[in-house]
Amino acid sequence: MLDRLDYPPGELMSFHHLAGNLGVPFHEIENINTGHGSRVAREFQPDLILSVKFGQIFKEPILSLPSFGILNTHSGALPQYAGLWAPVRTLLAGERRFTSTLHVVDQGIDTGPVIASGHLPVEPNRSLFWHLPRLYVLGIELFLQVLPGLTKCTRITAHRQENSRRRYYGKLTTEEEAAFEKQGFRFLDDRDYAEITRRFGVDLFTVSSE
Repeated sequence: MLDRLDYPPGELMSFHHLAGNLGVPFHEIENINTGHGSRVAREFQPDLILSVKFGQIFKEPILSLPSFGILNTHSGALPQYAGLWAPVRTLLAGERRFTSTLHVVDQGIDTGPVIASGHLPVEPNRSLFWHLPRLYVLGIELFLQVLPGLTKCTRITAHRQENSRRRYYGKLTTEEEAAFEKQGFRFLDDRDYAEITRRFGVDLFTVSSE
């Protein structure tokens, strides 16, 4: 609905409006490792790939394509909260702050060397949905801190993860979902959803489809 508008009306823009405003192409792909996705990546010849909220696993030859490698922003502390739904597992463990981790992508899942991490206090009166954009912005800010060094071809300092502390999590179980809500946490509420979407300058509940 937002993309039907000619001009972005708010402080934030969708990918559609970003592409038009910056004059760069935006590609929607099904798989980065094969077919159209792989072809787009190879034709672009990237020096560096930044992965943000990306649900796929990078494989060869894409993994070795960028000369400076692939960096990922992970929404949890590594190696303690590798895998899926790290913010939920963070809350269930009784943590009072979220962690965003910038790390190098290797052939494993969330196993690459850690470059930096930042923290976001838990706001008990806010839903998980409200925290997530801030958590990923924090990860991007960590990336922007190391970017000047990359442009000067400076080697980035990264530290290997301690395998003894690693714990990998898969999909949420129904028991975990119940425990999450029993402890008073919310995945989403109307107030938080409206607050975030209105930063795009439009009430998404009322945009006309005409």
